Amino acid sequence: MKNTFLPLLIGSFLFCCCYHSNNSIPSITFNDSAIIKIIAENDIDSLFISTTYSSFFPIQPCLVHQIKIAKKGIYKISYKITRPEIVNIEISSLDTFTTYMSPADTVVIKVGTVPTKVRNSSLYYEIDDPIHEYLQAEKKKFRYHYYESPLRFEAFNIAPESQKDFDQIVLRINSAQNERLAFLENNMTKLPEWFANMERNNIIYYSAGMKLYQYFYLHDNNLEGELMPVDIDISNPEAVLSPFYWCFVSDYFVLSDTLNSNLRGPARSLALYKKYAPKLNAILKEDNLRYYNAYYLLNLIKAIESDADIDIVNQFIESNDFGFKESEIDYINEEIFNRQKYVEAKVKRVLSPGDKAPSFYLKDLSGNMHTLDEFKGKMVYLHFWATWCGPCISEMPFINALQDKVVNKPIIIVNVCLDDKIEIWKEIVNREKLEGINLICQGNWNNLLSERYLIKGVPHYALIDKNGLIIENSSKRPNEIYNELITFLEDI
Repeated sequence: MKNTFLPLLIGSFLFCCCYHSNNSIPSITFNDSAIIKIIAENDIDSLFISTTYSSFFPIQPCLVHQIKIAKKGIYKISYKITRPEIVNIEISSLDTFTTYMSPADTVVIKVGTVPTKVRNSSLYYEIDDPIHEYLQAEKKKFRYHYYESPLRFEAFNIAPESQKDFDQIVLRINSAQNERLAFLENNMTKLPEWFANMERNNIIYYSAGMKLYQYFYLHDNNLEGELMPVDIDISNPEAVLSPFYWCFVSDYFVLSDTLNSNLRGPARSLALYKKYAPKLNAILKEDNLRYYNAYYLLNLIKAIESDADIDIVNQFIESNDFGFKESEIDYINEEIFNRQKYVEAKVKRVLSPGDKAPSFYLKDLSGNMHTLDEFKGKMVYLHFWATWCGPCISEMPFINALQDKVVNKPIIIVNVCLDDKIEIWKEIVNREKLEGINLICQGNWNNLLSERYLIKGVPHYALIDKNGLIIENSSKRPNEIYNELITFLEDI
């Protein structure tokens, strides 16, 4: 098989209680929030609780909130959310657990201290949440969640050279899928029915996504307008809560067509959408079609970078009747309004094209120090990420694919980890075989670089020219940037 590229796309705690406030069945909703409520049952000497959340519907990079708890009371964190989403909760950097947040629901965490004979007091916690227990048991058995498995790297990064190669990896994907499904069936007694159903669809459609890319690679990255034959339901109303269902459905249609065009951003996305829209409208039904169009539009809005992009997106919305409900229209309009404010603020930002790129002095895997200045004479694609960020790790195959494409060109990819968890950083870099120059922030470099590059969420990308000047901060993702890189190379 050959390498290929992707074309698109807590110390001595003893007790804490974590539970969901109600047993209602979640659904896709708009303009709603999930709450994490932390109840400190007595005064605590500087307890830090961090929550990390990222969204698939629409796509939202990792967001982190940290609360310092010192006194008895109630502390709350609110996240805008449309469907159940995974959240990682870290308590004082000593333990991390995973659960799900849902719209209009509350996750409650109780913390406190108890006196001990050995010390004045000891912090306590205990997780009483069946979803968390299931996720921890899954990771204990398989060593990773399904979407983090080594099989993922092979399926999304290595192209089959023959039908035999394709058949073999499909067998491995099916085997891994069946193992996970069997584990779910054997451990679902205490799980909410909605979660068990969502997790079943996560496994099925994530498997389908891996097979889709292998099929795409087998056909030399060009399906010539034909959809891959599948044995699963594409318009599945039972799967709408699954993030991997939406990822698969999007790729299923997008990968079926190609686009020979110099268009970029929303204009390019819309030109491709118009090519596959007849197939989309013929296959997706009712809520699945309406939700897909909302999913597509929300992600399209995230790609807006200029007033011209806003006009293009507004014209597209006005010329189509997607049958959105009033709440969905309000949500989309709010997202456009927020993106317009982002575009307006972008003009006023300190870090603009032509400005000198902020430098750094960071250590690599071998302990050698690097600065930005040493890369002068070459274009630099800066990739900021963090060890706690699931979407960051999911994008690493795209970084590797981009590196394969620019290996003989004057372009350097520099991956900067924004936290200082060195052992976890090394483990992820080695496991994902992350290409490029890998650096880690220590001391105050995390805060300095986050401030200087205006990083509000990760992953974050910046493009720097051969003279060390900013071409674009908040630049395109690795699966979208290649054509732009080649255009800028003409000036080198």
